[in-house]
Amino acid sequence: MEVAPDGVLWWSDKYQEQAALFGSWIEVSEKFFQAAINSPCPLDIRVVRHIKDSSLGIDLYTILNREAFRAMKDDKPRFLAWEWLHEQTGNEYGRPDNFRRDALIQIREILAVHSGLIITQQRACKGRKSGLVISNLSIPSIPSKLAKTKIQSDLNRQPSALALVPPPEPPAPQPERFLKATTVAHFRALYPRLDPYACKAAYDFWIEGLPPERKPRHYDAAFKGFAESWVVGKLIVSNP
Repeated sequence: MEVAPDGVLWWSDKYQEQAALFGSWIEVSEKFFQAAINSPCPLDIRVVRHIKDSSLGIDLYTILNREAFRAMKDDKPRFLAWEWLHEQTGNEYGRPDNFRRDALIQIREILAVHSGLIITQQRACKGRKSGLVISNLSIPSIPSKLAKTKIQSDLNRQPSALALVPPPEPPAPQPERFLKATTVAHFRALYPRLDPYACKAAYDFWIEGLPPERKPRHYDAAFKGFAESWVVGKLIVSNP
């Protein structure tokens, strides 16, 4: 389908802040226009503004909002494999795990403004692929019937406030975890010149950046392994 057969865009990568002397415009094709009118999938401008600095976030929001429409219409959850999402939106990522890490960050940013999306992660198990499951209880940014009526009745009318999902309450802070006394004693016995709580601060920061499925189940045991890497370059070796 041809999207835009004609148009004029005034843009300079060198002078991005400079206002254009002439107006830019594009002409969309008749088939594309009819497809947009007959099957609208509008986005919430508040979400777009919130993630405007991330092309990955905008791509993911467009896909997730579309899948929320389909899940609600068919009354069945929709599954998106990480492999498929990587191919569609993350070609610049060489490693899928790096793509998944950044994608989850952007999805959290989307949910901070549009809480109507209900998304869970599916782990790979016994032939199942890992990915995202979009619940059929998800609410798209703007309900499809309202969106279609809005477009056909008045192109300049603003979306109804009732059609927008209010942002959720801020999440409660995670409780601080503490090392066992035996773990602290073990650290001090191995590295008497180093502070175990400085290592713990770095350890907690590292855990916070991990996706949920990679967070350690055994806090103290994982701390000991982390400490082995953390102390490199910090130990003071004295010659006899």
